[in-house]
Amino acid sequence: WPSSVLLAPAGRKTDVSNFGQVKSRRLAERTRSIIIVAALVFAATFDVNRYRATIQSELENRLGRKVTLGDMHLSVFPPRLRVLNISISDDPRFSTQKPFVQAQQLDVSVKLLPLLTKSVQIDSLGLKRPSVELIKNKQGVWNFVSLGR
Repeated sequence: WPSSVLLAPAGRKTDVSNFGQVKSRRLAERTRSIIIVAALVFAATFDVNRYRATIQSELENRLGRKVTLGDMHLSVFPPRLRVLNISISDDPRFSTQKPFVQAQQLDVSVKLLPLLTKSVQIDSLGLKRPSVELIKNKQGVWNFVSLGR
């Protein structure tokens, strides 16, 4: 008999030449299932709100403005961050009481594959009930010019 053929019950021939491929395919499927289950457990138990102060502080440093974040929710599939009641203060040189930007809800989803290489690529950004206060002073300078400086 050829080495790649075994006798199965009832005298049937069974081809085992692709046995290694089948075994590695099953291992890959199991590994993928474990990763999906782990991601779902992570999403169900991780509370992004515990990091609100850190996220808020980092945004304030990058934007150069006071940032207020409400309740936050994180989902894994697709990777998405939802923030309720977000506001970014205006440039203090414009002395306005209204925030520069405020929204009832901010949704940011990112592409999954770039995350594996520690790169964040925004897939979509959505605002619900946004309000943007655009002001131009007497010198012709807009209030958004100082963002991120």
